[in-house]
Amino acid sequence: MKNIIVGFILLCGCIPAFAQADRSFAKNDTIRWTASEFFNKETLETSVGNSTFIINGEQTIVWAQPGSETVYEFEIIKRTGTWTNLDNDGELSFTVARKGKPGKLIFSRAGESVKVAMEFLREGVNAMPFTFTVTRIEKL
Repeated sequence: MKNIIVGFILLCGCIPAFAQADRSFAKNDTIRWTASEFFNKETLETSVGNSTFIINGEQTIVWAQPGSETVYEFEIIKRTGTWTNLDNDGELSFTVARKGKPGKLIFSRAGESVKVAMEFLREGVNAMPFTFTVTRIEKL
């Protein structure tokens, strides 16, 4: 019986160490955001489709769609906002450029809702009117 109690105490002491990953978010971190669907603000339609966004410190954000050869790399021009713990509510806005064309990528959490929104205005119209629903965030 004593062995069972000692084993239980050891097990309980180890679980929190394995369950808690580093959820901090510093400027030089590389973070992968995985999305399972996206909402098109222009057509008002939600579509299923996997995407990943990888923030590479303060250099680039890479948007890829598994199963597709299409990969977009955005140069980070400016980072606005403070979000130090990915488990808490927060928002970061990145002013970016791709092939010299400016835009914004906005990463946010409100409760259980985690989103990535795109804003790339061309002649007053958002050329990428997508908001992605994030299902997983990983620090790489």
